[in-house]
Amino acid sequence: MAQNEAERSAQDAESSESSEPEPEPQAEPEPEAEPEPQAEPEPRAQAETPAAEESAESEDVEVPAQRNEGEQETVPESEPEAAPAAEPAVEAEAVSGPEDEPVAAVAGPVASPAPAPEPESLQMPEAPAAPVAPAAAGRGAAAAFMDRRKLLVAGGVGVVVIGGVAASIAATGSASGSPAASGTGGAGAAGATKAGKGSASASPAVPLPTITTVPVNGATGVDPSKPVTVRVLGGTIESVSLSGQQQTSGTLSTDGSSWTSDNVLGVDSGYSLTVVAKNSAGKTATSNVSFHTLAPSATFGVESVVPPRGSTVGVGQPIRVTFSNYVPTEYQAALEKACVVTSTPAVKGAWYWVSNGSEGAVVDWRPETYWPVDTKVSIAFNLNGVRLGSHQFGVEDYASHDFTISSRDLRLIVDKDAFKATCYENGTVIRTFPIDTGQTTRETFVTYTGTMAVLGKGNPVEMKGNYGGGDVYDDFVNWATQITWSGTYVHAAPWDPDIGSANDDSHGCVHCRTADAEWFYNKVIDGDVVTINGSRTRTVAVDNGICTFTLDWATLVKGSAYGPTLNGKPVPA
Repeated sequence: MAQNEAERSAQDAESSESSEPEPEPQAEPEPEAEPEPQAEPEPRAQAETPAAEESAESEDVEVPAQRNEGEQETVPESEPEAAPAAEPAVEAEAVSGPEDEPVAAVAGPVASPAPAPEPESLQMPEAPAAPVAPAAAGRGAAAAFMDRRKLLVAGGVGVVVIGGVAASIAATGSASGSPAASGTGGAGAAGATKAGKGSASASPAVPLPTITTVPVNGATGVDPSKPVTVRVLGGTIESVSLSGQQQTSGTLSTDGSSWTSDNVLGVDSGYSLTVVAKNSAGKTATSNVSFHTLAPSATFGVESVVPPRGSTVGVGQPIRVTFSNYVPTEYQAALEKACVVTSTPAVKGAWYWVSNGSEGAVVDWRPETYWPVDTKVSIAFNLNGVRLGSHQFGVEDYASHDFTISSRDLRLIVDKDAFKATCYENGTVIRTFPIDTGQTTRETFVTYTGTMAVLGKGNPVEMKGNYGGGDVYDDFVNWATQITWSGTYVHAAPWDPDIGSANDDSHGCVHCRTADAEWFYNKVIDGDVVTINGSRTRTVAVDNGICTFTLDWATLVKGSAYGPTLNGKPVPA
């Protein structure tokens, strides 16, 4: 009963102070205002205890759903004695919190700055009333308000009323650090739980990779000489398949974000491109693209190749290719790149533009030095789709052109000043014999100097000329080995009495005695080396026969648009 009397004393003090407002003993952020007249509260369910009846006599006021800044929770100073177990629960008024948050229960009337919407009734579970310390009486309205913060225990759940806000806390758990304990906006346990779930939001989904291709799907009239490219954003390339007239390989960038085709496409052909890309989450995207290449208005192809396919030739045999059309300078490197020379063993060499005109282009490929013996050589003409002019394209890939280098290295060295020829096989002298070369008194008949590949031979060969002044002939010559297109031969000349002593009876050929000419004829094959030296020089032109070895290596490289290659790959000179 002492507890009930203390409660009534505190309430009486509050009613007295509310009639004549005085400044509160504690500092408040705003000056105290005259209390506004309050509306008559609606009838409420009455508690069965006298303490509840006295509470009903006081004026009911809504409690703001937010704690004032700096306000601290007050814990009852003391508990003189335990509350009787038979005491019924105190009266509670329902207060609605912010939107979508659960309703909190508030015990007792307190002051409020403004009326709130009409609350719904909430019946709190029955529980014993917490005792109030006697010192609470007579300390003013603020002190009485602070003392009315109570911990109501009902059904194993504690309800803490802080600044007019009730938060539920499990009786067996700690409020510290829990979502319910940290709520301050009038939210109860359910609201705190909802907020806790929202804070653990799932990571946003990783978007699928974006695939871009050139050409695009459905493109027509595509330039086959330009590479097909693939770009991926937000992922890496897993696979690329490009198929059509022929399969095409490509190169993947180091970071896996791009791919570029290695070879040109065929003209007037349909192609399918399939790209699979993967993002960082392991999800894949696929792009399927179809396109069609253009039909060219001008075509380009191979007219002839020396040496013939399947032949065996000497170590001094360059490759000579005659093409059907003129090739503008800016497209010459593309042609060289498309004509791939490979060999076993691998040999470094370069293309050299012998001629290029309206009748076509002539291009030679030769090693830096002579071929090694027994070399296997192959030429691939990958011309289909190669742009070789403004509107000119290669339209065909040619079958591999293969040949073999002889198993012996045979060279004939002619010394015009010494009137002799020396034949070497694999570096060893196997025969020396006397010769007579062209007249020195007339430039037209001076024997060419330089290195020439054997072009062919005949027995006999008809030779004829008419140089004026009675210098006319038409003869059949035996054991004749040809070294220039203009008609230079190594042949038998039984009519020449000055062989081995003078150069005045030839129109430019190398005269030999019949036995020596026959021996050499039977020994040589196409591509064997004939080198003619002498003080009376007349350098043979590269296109007068296949005389590319007359050029030094530096000069040959300057005549190449693409540069030296080793099995088709660019290499330093």
